Amino acid sequence: MTSRLVFIAASAALTLSGCSSANSAMGKKKAENTPVETAEKTAPVVNHTEKDLAGHWYISSVGNVKLHGYEDEWPFIQFESAEHRFYGSDGCNVMNGGYTAGAGQKLSFGNVAMTMRMCPGDTVPIGRTISETASFSITVNQAGTQVLSLRNAANNTIMTLEKSDIEFLNGAWQVVEIDGRKVTNPDVKLVIDVPEGRVHGNTGCNLLNGAITRDPMVVSSVQFSSLATTRMMCPPGENYESALLISLEEVYSGRRADNKGAALLSKSGKTLIKLTPLSRADF
Repeated sequence: MTSRLVFIAASAALTLSGCSSANSAMGKKKAENTPVETAEKTAPVVNHTEKDLAGHWYISSVGNVKLHGYEDEWPFIQFESAEHRFYGSDGCNVMNGGYTAGAGQKLSFGNVAMTMRMCPGDTVPIGRTISETASFSITVNQAGTQVLSLRNAANNTIMTLEKSDIEFLNGAWQVVEIDGRKVTNPDVKLVIDVPEGRVHGNTGCNLLNGAITRDPMVVSSVQFSSLATTRMMCPPGENYESALLISLEEVYSGRRADNKGAALLSKSGKTLIKLTPLSRADF
């Protein structure tokens, strides 16, 4: 985030030449240069508008390149409809700017800023591609996931994105159970920030923070990484810190639970952590 931002006119092609590579410096990307087939597998969302753009979208393909295999941050675009702003990542560099959506599903991006990190591997021109956007459409695939298609002036699909399916995890949570063990300490809490890809909270003694990653190819995928805590001396008694950190590192996906709660699951489907919602004021 401290990298120098270079502002680019929306009408000009962004010269990324390796800096807009969809390879993360810490995680490898794999791309398949195969035709992306989505139209025949989706059904249209009727009367979609600018409001339907709002939220977190993971990039699934750019042109004929289908993205997969990111080990850290998956490329994404986040639309903030109230401010007509967007921000995102190509898996290596971060970007932000403004956008305009109008009648007839018209869409254009402007005042785009992008960091200029040197990125290893093949180049997938995400920055240049969004500058060519002229319109959009939204469909729903057979799995029930919303699919956003960006189109150029010739009405060709130049990028497809899928709506995040873990938005339900966004917010503040009371941890009520860890690996089958009831949590009696009310200070054990988490705040999961899906748009920012971050988690922070309290282990019941120490503060914690870390990153959120996911694989859009896995339903309700969510993983926690780079977890770190403060090092306060904790009083004797119930200590949930080790169990919480171990369980967070094993989380593979999430699901909704009763009473607006949520559960974090292992790869085998075992419930690792149970959560109940809190207001931000309660945190």
